[in-house]
Amino acid sequence: MFNPLDFIDVAEFLEESKLDKKEAKNRTIIGRYYYASFLFLREILKENLKNYNSKEVKEFLYLIELSNSHKIILDFLNVLKKEDGKFRRVYNALSILRDLRNASDYELENPARIKSIKEMVDFNNNYYVGLSKNKYRIIVNSKSDIENILKDISKVNKILREI
Repeated sequence: MFNPLDFIDVAEFLEESKLDKKEAKNRTIIGRYYYASFLFLREILKENLKNYNSKEVKEFLYLIELSNSHKIILDFLNVLKKEDGKFRRVYNALSILRDLRNASDYELENPARIKSIKEMVDFNNNYYVGLSKNKYRIIVNSKSDIENILKDISKVNKILREI
């Protein structure tokens, strides 16, 4: 099975490359950090919830395989951050990464407006690559905290009912 964290190797390779297409390079790097983070979280959820038999969990596991899975996982984190404030950073990190990735993939104007960080983003600026890397690290470093929450089926079902 593909390891989503392998996207980080691609991002780091591009960061170190001498490619002179800086804007294209930075937009691609940001996308790799987002997908590494998103897929990392999705796999944690799938792995830790697969043995639960509640209706809510089964439906959630189905939904996170569909095209709107990006929103579903953010919705899960949004409810989770209300349950436990330490997950606010994880939610914010994925939300910012998603907005950066969407802008880097779909907004051809440069600089581009990013709603979550309320500023114009110049994809020629390496700052946004560094920001993406930082947000990725926040997500990866949250693994054990997320897994601990997922061990409590009553909390999981409560969160899923609120989505």
